This record gives sequence, structure tokens and C-alpha cells, in this order.
Amino acid sequence: ITTNIKYEKDYHIIMINDFAQMDNKFYEEYCNIVATLVSYNDSKLIIKSTPNGYNHFMKMVQDAERNDGDPKKNNYKVRRIYWWDVPNRDDKWKEDEIAKVGLKFFQQEYELCFITTK
Repeated sequence: ITTNIKYEKDYHIIMINDFAQMDNKFYEEYCNIVATLVSYNDSKLIIKSTPNGYNHFMKMVQDAERNDGDPKKNNYKVRRIYWWDVPNRDDKWKEDEIAKVGLKFFQQEYELCFITTK
């Protein structure tokens, strides 16, 4: 079978959702994924998550946000999207949501706070 379709480029993209919710066993798997991805020049790893206390995700974000030149800085780029960045969310929406889910959960999920105490 022949075809006229030409592939100009292979794409090596992996997206992981809710990364902070995954246990340490998954973190070991993540290390294996990264080891494979770095073998491709055009690879991308996209990690999406909200905070979940002190864990591998919190450390990854903290290290990504370090100043250039810091030896602990990693190569990840952090993009935070807060509740106020979403259209049609205002202080009334915030109050209603806090009433539904509680302040601690709201701070974690919508204000992206890494809450490390119970």
C-alpha cells in the first residue's frame, strides 16, 4: 500500500493531568517518561495540576520559579491560571464558591496555594 501523505515531523507530546494528586509510585513512572522524552529534540511534556500540599509537584513548581542562575532551578515553565483570570468570575462568584467548598479547598483549587498543614 502506498500513499501520497508525507509526514514532515513526528510529535512527541505527553500531557499529565492532576499531577499533584498522584502518589510517589507514579512519580517514579514520571521519571521514566522524562528519560524517554529527552531522547527526542522536539518533545514536550505538559503537566497540569492544582496544588496538593507538599509533594513532588510543589517542589517542581518551586524549582521552576527560582531565579535564573540558581542551581536548583529546573527547565519547566510555570503558567498559573487563577479564578479571576476566568471570564465572568467576580467577588460574588468567589463568595458563593467558598460557601460551597470551604475556604481551604478554594485557596488550594482556585488561588493555587500549596497548603502544607492539615
